[in-house]
Amino acid sequence: MAVGGSSDAVMNAIVHTFHKYKISVEVGEAFLRSMFMDEEKFTYENYAELEDYMYGSAGVIGLMVTRIVGFSSEAAFPFAIKLGYAFQLTNFLRDIREDYENLGRVYMPQDELRRFGLTSDDIANRVNDERFVDFIKFQIERNREVYREALPGIPMLAWRGRLAVRVSYVLYKAILRQIERANYNVYLGRVRTNFRQKLWLSMKALVGVYE
Repeated sequence: MAVGGSSDAVMNAIVHTFHKYKISVEVGEAFLRSMFMDEEKFTYENYAELEDYMYGSAGVIGLMVTRIVGFSSEAAFPFAIKLGYAFQLTNFLRDIREDYENLGRVYMPQDELRRFGLTSDDIANRVNDERFVDFIKFQIERNREVYREALPGIPMLAWRGRLAVRVSYVLYKAILRQIERANYNVYLGRVRTNFRQKLWLSMKALVGVYE
């Protein structure tokens, strides 16, 4: 008999994984809620609204990964949510142009855009002036703070998953440095680290260097 009584192989696999790793139904529901939000919500008024979305789109992924790789303390879970936020914020910054042009979405909080004298129209028009540079600097500073807040959770992960999370942490955080090296112009194309940078950063992650 199929797991969960379903004839859908994908659904059976999801149900099996949730049962095996004790992932709660609420976590799955939060993920689906954010996926549905993407179909109907295209801007976020403030960071609190954005964080509500990120909980389901990224925070719960951190919770799932923690369950799957194993952990030494329940205290790991709040840090896992934070790390999900950190990764998601980096994606938002890197993909500002693509999110707008391909999906019609602006994940940058509207009140923060206004604080720097910007609007979603400026993103549509690829405005890259002093206002925009200051705005991106502000976003990067907060993103790095979220990375710092998430870091204490990594040692709480089981050894089999800790290294992969370390490497992901270092590689994703390095994207922020690449944005700075591009003079904050995220409209030029998706910034990324090259192979040599990835190799070097991964070696640093191996020995527990996160900067």
